[in-house]
Amino acid sequence: MAKAPSRPKQWAIAIAKCEEAISAIETASGELEEATAELKSLQEEYENWKDNLPENLANSPLGEKLEAICELGIDDLATNINDAVEAAREVVGEAESIDLPRGFGRD
Repeated sequence: MAKAPSRPKQWAIAIAKCEEAISAIETASGELEEATAELKSLQEEYENWKDNLPENLANSPLGEKLEAICELGIDDLATNINDAVEAAREVVGEAESIDLPRGFGRD
């Protein structure tokens, strides 16, 4: 039966897994930024449509639908994820640099 890795080794393995997962999220975040830019461009078209509606249609179902599209916080999509990734990187960096206990009498 194989001996389990030491706690410090397990810690290092877990950190490496976290870093790998964060990198995958960063890659996906880049894709999200591209998709968000496309969605934002379309949102701006809808906003232009809404801004050019005749006054009598502003409170119509069409106007309300256009308003709902314009109110979406599309700009925040990628920003929120990037902020979360940055926070995760900081925690993993702290975990990586922490001085782990070595055991009874060895600290």
